[in-house]
Amino acid sequence: MTKIKSFLITCICLCLFVMGGLLFVACTKNTKKVYTVNFYNDDGTLLCSNEYEKGETISIPEIPTKLNDEFYSYHFSGWDKDIMKDVDSSKDYYATYIRESIYFDAEVLNYNECLIKPKESVEILPVNVVIPESLYDAETQKYYKVTKMGEEILDFDINRDVKNLYIPNTIKSMEGSYTNYSSSLNNVYYNGTARDWCSINIDGSESPIM
Repeated sequence: MTKIKSFLITCICLCLFVMGGLLFVACTKNTKKVYTVNFYNDDGTLLCSNEYEKGETISIPEIPTKLNDEFYSYHFSGWDKDIMKDVDSSKDYYATYIRESIYFDAEVLNYNECLIKPKESVEILPVNVVIPESLYDAETQKYYKVTKMGEEILDFDINRDVKNLYIPNTIKSMEGSYTNYSSSLNNVYYNGTARDWCSINIDGSESPIM
């Protein structure tokens, strides 16, 4: 009788051991790792955060925005890295923006620099306008270093289509005819003094500021 009891106890223990092992394996297989995916604006503001199991598809948030400031407008250009098609790790994504000058357009001179010219939509430039060090060219989708005309000659003919003309105080000589574009020119801005202006060599019958 004692042997039978021992045998039954052994069988029960063995069954419990086997069942426990199977249950452990089943639980292990059913436990899936969870990954966290975060989307941030470029200033670090959290836009959304979601948890995914491996292989799931990421839900991309709506296109974020960035408010314009005094000198620039901002346009969403994508995320800082390619978004995973199927989740396989935790990731953080940051919005990126194209920064465009509110007041100036770029006339591309070469692959490294450009000439600044006021946008036709700008009627009046602010007193303390900032000329950006680089301007974005939508056609090439690149940024170009700004050339601020330096000691170059300002030729009126190259500006015949602009409504607003910005003349830096580094300009020493002007050539051309103001009448070539006087019908489209609304405003002329000069950031030098009256003494500076009087020292400019103007080759032409008319001056855009006189």
